Amino acid sequence: MNYRLSVFILLMIFSYPALVSAADPYLGLPKRDAETSIILNKKSISDKDMEKLKTVLCGFYNFEKIAENSLPKKTWDAMDTVSRKNYTRELQRLIVNTTVKKYLSGIFTDFNTHKFTYEIPVFKKNGTESFINKHWIIVSTEKVLVDVTIKMDLINNNWLAYDVIEDGQSMTLNYKNQFQAILATKKVPELIETIKKRADEIVLKK
Repeated sequence: MNYRLSVFILLMIFSYPALVSAADPYLGLPKRDAETSIILNKKSISDKDMEKLKTVLCGFYNFEKIAENSLPKKTWDAMDTVSRKNYTRELQRLIVNTTVKKYLSGIFTDFNTHKFTYEIPVFKKNGTESFINKHWIIVSTEKVLVDVTIKMDLINNNWLAYDVIEDGQSMTLNYKNQFQAILATKKVPELIETIKKRADEIVLKK
């Protein structure tokens, strides 16, 4: 089992801070962990449950910033508004579908074995950026401790994540490295189509 990859992807679900008080990006995280646990421990996942998880993911991430940061600056700057919008939409679909697919298999089907603790949020001087360190313990056939950092911006009075770093692995940087390799031989429209196809190929069913 590749714990690093699975935990890295699944953090998107389990740490959702949308509709959280601007004063503290931590508020609401444990509640979201509990709500997600209820869905994960169901014998079957309904379409309504699936859509709820997708909605949670869309609220957790600042997809616009992730999209911009996942491309080389010169590439992003050269894109027109329509191209940026299309790219962001397909990248969002890929992230959401990948995350939901991952949690439907493996040790994550028994969410009762997962334990979480959070450190006090750390703010930058401007007060609109912060990060939270989360300690994730998975107890199954063996005990696994995962340390995660969630980076957030304050957007319209909500704390939204623009990156998740697990054991030094940045979600945004991982995507950037993948897409740079594709852009070495293809143009942006082809990259968008590649991302779209990847998202379409993911079947969400438990």
